Amino acid sequence: LETVAAISYDARGYAEVNARAAGVIRALRVDTGDVVALGAPLAVIDSAAVGAERARLAAAASRVRIALDNHARARALRDQGVTAETDVLAALQELEAAKAERGAALATLGVVGGGTAGSSYVLRSPIAGTVTARAASVGHLVDTDATLFVVVDVTRMRADLEIPETDLALVRTGQEVELQIDGLGPRVFTGRIDYVAPAIDRATRTAQARVMLANPDGALRANMFARARIALGDARRSVMIPRTAVQRVGATALVFVQLAPGDYETRRVTVGPGAGDLVEIVAGVAVGEQVVTTGSFLLKTETLKGSIGAGCCE
Repeated sequence: LETVAAISYDARGYAEVNARAAGVIRALRVDTGDVVALGAPLAVIDSAAVGAERARLAAAASRVRIALDNHARARALRDQGVTAETDVLAALQELEAAKAERGAALATLGVVGGGTAGSSYVLRSPIAGTVTARAASVGHLVDTDATLFVVVDVTRMRADLEIPETDLALVRTGQEVELQIDGLGPRVFTGRIDYVAPAIDRATRTAQARVMLANPDGALRANMFARARIALGDARRSVMIPRTAVQRVGATALVFVQLAPGDYETRRVTVGPGAGDLVEIVAGVAVGEQVVTTGSFLLKTETLKGSIGAGCCE
């Protein structure tokens, strides 16, 4: 089965990176085209919110140290019979509250990621890949909703195949696919279908099928167009006719077979997969029969408005 496809990024290797806390960019560590590792620094951002959280963490850590000392002292006094058990419980409650506050501060700073002292933090890449877009500049005031960098792992790409509704029953996961890319000459890329969409596009009447492709040399680029050949099974003898010979009336496929010069018969046919300008006829036309190509649309029009072939499309 031959169809068209478009190349795009693998969603699992695509990252849009935004600021973890609002602030001002103080330094850039990368630019468009740079290859980065997982966790590599992208930019240094100065944030008042981060400074406040670091101060909160320092205060919480100090409170934990004091609460530990008070709890230990209360236990010692209780053991000596100087103080009551309730004092020990009160000291323990204060210690747990201090630890909870410290944990909350650590969690907030953990979202921001690694950084330096004071109010600065380092924005890092969540994946390994190539920086394909940069919207950050030194001195730029940024918020958390703006995308500052796009990082893409281009070693794996995906092809989205457009499967016509009429051929959808022939396609399933696991089938091998060969793709030739416009602009890359005779080179062939291979992969297997790992997903077939459960919905059909209302406008194009096609469903998408996904094929993952290895791209070690970076030859594949997003938004390239491709021609795909899906292997449906073993080779077999088939009746093939030009696509232009097939006319459709609703869900019915029609072919006009010449019985004699000027004498044509309307045939309802079952259409199979195509190959280039040809399409397989599973049932309705035999080998050696002549079918109308260029004038088939005119014959369909006459058939629908006249009496010949009445009932053929019911």
